[in-house]
Amino acid sequence: MPRSIPTFHSLARVALFLWIGCSAMAALNVDVHAAEIVVLKSSDVGYYSQAVHGFRQALPAHAHLVEYTLRDGGTDAREIGQSIRAGHPDLVLAVGLKAALTAKLEIPDLPVVFCLVLNPELHGLPAGNMTGVLMKIPHLQQLESIKSVAPGARRIGVLYDEHHHAAAIASAKHQAKLLGLQLIGSAVTNRTEVPGALTTLLPQIDLLWIFPDHTVITDESLPFLLESTFDAKIPLFGFSFTMVQRGALGALVIEPLDAGAQAAQLAAAILRDPAAGGMRMVQPDRPKLVLNLNTAEHLGITIAPAIVRLASRLVPITEFHHRDH
Repeated sequence: MPRSIPTFHSLARVALFLWIGCSAMAALNVDVHAAEIVVLKSSDVGYYSQAVHGFRQALPAHAHLVEYTLRDGGTDAREIGQSIRAGHPDLVLAVGLKAALTAKLEIPDLPVVFCLVLNPELHGLPAGNMTGVLMKIPHLQQLESIKSVAPGARRIGVLYDEHHHAAAIASAKHQAKLLGLQLIGSAVTNRTEVPGALTTLLPQIDLLWIFPDHTVITDESLPFLLESTFDAKIPLFGFSFTMVQRGALGALVIEPLDAGAQAAQLAAAILRDPAAGGMRMVQPDRPKLVLNLNTAEHLGITIAPAIVRLASRLVPITEFHHRDH
């Protein structure tokens, strides 16, 4: 197989991202030292705590942070919201959906930055006083990653909710064509249609690409998607490290530490100049590639060494025995 410079995250692009990231971090050391910032987490889990850690690291050490965590079910949301407003902080960081919704309902008169919220628009986010870091990685970037990880896959299948993603898929089909790929979409209107749509789609494709879609991806459907593609020896490219651990070939992911650091960039811009900082949503600037080398071996896919080296996390080849199929 001829070797070429990877389309996804070439070394030059990675170097550029790192340079931009370092420059942005250095800029945070301006005019934010005396800020009073409240951090509101949806729950006390490591995923959210990593984002808070990234946020703290990216701010000056002198910045004063007070942290709140919602109880299970968010039964204390109103009480916490009142406490935050009474303290008159300069800014609120909301981590996770429940925290962001609490901020929307209970803290309408303070600037709020949120992160780690999937599909915020489905929940009426952001409100007028809010901005945040999106969890959506541009489709072109994902398709570039797919082409680099599995260069033999030309027919890319995707399941999607036609009510919410039809326009995005139409655009992605055009982008795929520019990369020499064919995107074969299968639209569903509700969760019960997913198994049948996948069964029909699998014989037509070389790889299944899934992205955050609340109709397609549920606690019930995800095991079915992973099992069905694994049994059919069709690679699956997803959007979380958990999926990769469970058998997906790869994914582009947003690491919580990076999301927190990028939220700090937004917070610093707002604190320095609320008008110029603007309440604008931003795309994730440093998505990471993760790979499952066990799955690659099972599928007979040889991932270019340069791509493996660029991956931020790997599920390595182990001695376990694959299931009989």
